[in-house]
Amino acid sequence: MHSVAHGAWFPPWLATHANYYKELATTHRKEHGQPVLDVLLQKVSEKSIQAQQFMEPHFESSKAVSGQPMIIFSI
Repeated sequence: MHSVAHGAWFPPWLATHANYYKELATTHRKEHGQPVLDVLLQKVSEKSIQAQQFMEPHFESSKAVSGQPMIIFSI
């Protein structure tokens, strides 16, 4: 006959360590990871705007040639 494992199979000391390291990782991400991500997203946004500004004259000339507006997708 097979036995069914319940919550008691997970040792309490392991649960304590797992919870500690989870909290440590969360704190580290908030202090270090989030600011880096914010800067990265800001720079990506700036580069996207620059690329759109650079390409706008090309889109306008393409529209003049084809007679139809180009659809530009943004993120």
